Amino acid sequence: MRADFSGNYTHALDAKGRAIVPAPFRALLSERFAICLNNDLTSIAIYPEEKWERLGALFAMIPETDAAGMRFKRLKNGYSYPDSALDTQGRLMLPQTLRGKVGIGKTIRFVGAGDYFEIWDDRSFQEHCAEIEQDLDAIQAHINANYERPSQGGQLPHEKSIARKILDA
Repeated sequence: MRADFSGNYTHALDAKGRAIVPAPFRALLSERFAICLNNDLTSIAIYPEEKWERLGALFAMIPETDAAGMRFKRLKNGYSYPDSALDTQGRLMLPQTLRGKVGIGKTIRFVGAGDYFEIWDDRSFQEHCAEIEQDLDAIQAHINANYERPSQGGQLPHEKSIARKILDA
């Protein structure tokens, strides 16, 4: 059974934009990883090397003639820092460009997201959770409609789309 990043932990950034990665996340993180924006541009995503390589293979499927796909690929790759590593004290350096893009302040929240984790501004994460709680019925209906039952032909609607594969990877 594969262990996933789960749970959430509040930490503070130091003056240089570094934070100690929580021990449960450190234990699952590969030696090398990518730091980039998450897919909805609300936080910083930390992808273990294997996950980043899978995303790269999916991005390679987007032809240069697909203007919309290239816009997303360019944004995701342009705000990425592959081949990152923790320092000897288990700290992660969050680039200022990413912190500014998602509005991260001094207090941050590490949030498990399955095979990767995200780093949120603490207040933004709390507001995000409150929004989800307000719309929980609609979100559950969306999940039930799109992920629990196969559509005609035995495939779920999202299985046909490269973009869906990237967002789900």
